[in-house]
Amino acid sequence: MFLPVICHNLDMVIVRTDPCQPRIRVGWNSVKKAIAAHLSDWKTDGESRIVLILGMLNSKEPEEYLRPFKEVVDLVLTVAIPGEPNALSAEDLVDAARSVGLRAQAAEDVGAALTLALDTPPETGRVLIGGSLYLAGTVLVENG
Repeated sequence: MFLPVICHNLDMVIVRTDPCQPRIRVGWNSVKKAIAAHLSDWKTDGESRIVLILGMLNSKEPEEYLRPFKEVVDLVLTVAIPGEPNALSAEDLVDAARSVGLRAQAAEDVGAALTLALDTPPETGRVLIGGSLYLAGTVLVENG
């Protein structure tokens, strides 16, 4: 079973859904490394796979965002942020992820990315949704 996690690189929001109780954490600035370290702990605790669903604005540097995740994320599924004219394309984000050594694939939208994440063995792990609060906001509105 996958547990969804939502986060952002600067104004971070993590929503962790587990069978018993949802938890929300909010942090500020330079949290990419802290998130990567936390993901590394999850891997150590036996999570078999971590998938990152990524959408970002064109004002951000995706390679800089992705670099700390290189050793812990198994797959990056990229999406354009819905309704956001300043979003990077899913294809541009795939190129950025691959340039830092991550396995990546574009998806039509977050729903399609989640389907890809859940349909790709193994069926256990975590899904991290991040890159922009615009993307996190869209996901939270659609899945409130």
